[in-house]
Amino acid sequence: MNPILTISCITYNHKNYIRQAIIGFLSQKTNFPFEIIIHDDSSNDGTIAIIKEFQTKYPDKIFPILQEENQFSKGEGGISTRFVWPKARGKYIALCEGDDYWIDPFKIQKQVDFLEKNKDFSICFHSVKIEKDGKLREDDITRDVPDSTDIYELAKGNFIHTPSIVFRKELLKAYPENFIKSQVGDYPLLMYLAQFGKIKKLEINAAVYRLHSNSMWNSIEKRTRRGRIIKYLELLVPYFAYDKMVFLELHKRWKKLSRSRIFELLKAYRIIEAFLEIMRLIVLECKFQVLRLLK
Repeated sequence: MNPILTISCITYNHKNYIRQAIIGFLSQKTNFPFEIIIHDDSSNDGTIAIIKEFQTKYPDKIFPILQEENQFSKGEGGISTRFVWPKARGKYIALCEGDDYWIDPFKIQKQVDFLEKNKDFSICFHSVKIEKDGKLREDDITRDVPDSTDIYELAKGNFIHTPSIVFRKELLKAYPENFIKSQVGDYPLLMYLAQFGKIKKLEINAAVYRLHSNSMWNSIEKRTRRGRIIKYLELLVPYFAYDKMVFLELHKRWKKLSRSRIFELLKAYRIIEAFLEIMRLIVLECKFQVLRLLK
């Protein structure tokens, strides 16, 4: 019997965390079958041995993808999109990276139940706890939103933690090729999915988002993170030119971040390098203005 849901987990050097993540997956109590696809990006710390240990115990449930060469370092992005989701057999996909974990055994059952009954929703997520230095606290990273939102709220900025997401796999059929190149995968994915339906927030704390120095995002220098956000906004702005409200909100955020980046470049690099970057941003601004005029 094909699984109804695929748990999509990407991991790299998460030896201290991956066991807890997998146990959270296997602890799920559902009235439907599900599968677990774990993509390891060539870990060198013992993570792979733990994955293989669980695969041996649960060969009909856990399906690893073990890279021999680190893919993220190539700068191509789209790890899940290129390697995991094409193999997913589920009607729904649930996300959780290898350093986060689930704490509610009925989490995916509740989310699938909701999406099955509400076809006008494309994404279902929930509240999470934050763990830092081994201590749990309430989520003080994302902003609070109503239990039902849409793409216009999402365009103002992300409010969804990755380990809380469940979405309809069928919506990925036309996923834009250039979105795959983004090194920040969750927000472009959510914006794309939100075109096709509303967003549901379940009032449950069903996962833990872990903050630590080795995580893919938090280990990146602040300046580099800002640059990657600018890059994915540059992908999203022209894509959503058909929707004026979304377009303007994304463009406003891009413009604000670009200005701050220009000031940083003027201080940090030689004048000629900063000038070339400024010209690139000006050209993009002109393109966005043309798109606005064409609407």
